[in-house]
Amino acid sequence: MKKRVLAIAAVGVALVALFQNCSNKGLQIEDHALKTSEAEVDLSGTPGSSEEPTSSPSPSPSATPSGTPPTTVSELINNCDDAKARGKIQSSTTQIVFEDNVGQCPWGVGDNLAKLNTFATARIEQVRKVNIPSGAVVCQVHLEDVDQQNFRYDDNILLTLNNYLLTATSDFQTYLQNTNGYYFYDWSRIKGKSAKADTADSAPEKQYCAGKDKGLASCSFPLTDTNGSVNLQFSERVIQNILGMTSASDINLTMITIGDNDASSDCHHNTMRFNVKVDYYY
Repeated sequence: MKKRVLAIAAVGVALVALFQNCSNKGLQIEDHALKTSEAEVDLSGTPGSSEEPTSSPSPSPSATPSGTPPTTVSELINNCDDAKARGKIQSSTTQIVFEDNVGQCPWGVGDNLAKLNTFATARIEQVRKVNIPSGAVVCQVHLEDVDQQNFRYDDNILLTLNNYLLTATSDFQTYLQNTNGYYFYDWSRIKGKSAKADTADSAPEKQYCAGKDKGLASCSFPLTDTNGSVNLQFSERVIQNILGMTSASDINLTMITIGDNDASSDCHHNTMRFNVKVDYYY
């Protein structure tokens, strides 16, 4: 009888040890699954890989379905609406200037390609940082006095806010990653593609304007290599979507000028000068 009790006790100890071992393994797997899930829904606005997508792409950290804004966007919109209702919005204005390129397209320099007609081979990027008061949260960025009557560029221009496309003189957004309905600028996805350098490519219906399809923006450029007027207006919802995916404390405007093979005119534009009014709260 005593031996039987000891045997039963030994079996019980073994079962307890086995259960604990299985439980520990189960916790390890669950913890790993949680980390994977967090990585898949990371909506910080960081771009995914610059490699071309495969036929069966894996989930991208920046691939948020259109119409489902990241939490950071919703929070910024709500906080800005609240600050506006409480009369806490302040404003500051600064002037920025995008000068013309004094040389030619830097073909073959860095990650630019060699000259090749009808292909986007080289670009110049001009970054202008807008100073924001320390601790401020930006709710709107107004581009003021942009209406220029004799603006000319060749071959194409893109304008970005914190690397997200605000406007483009041709439909380059078809090459870029879409996050919540906005396009992240990435030269590696544009270079070597169609230059979109003909007047038909820069016709008004081909020009891109973030939020225009929802009635939230208005953009216009002349045709490529043609003198004309420029107009850029974006509602606060467009700006807040971009800032919510990037940073509401850092404002960087970048003008990208693209060329294919013409050394005499590519990567050039008339000087563009306008005021940037920033609405913010503390």
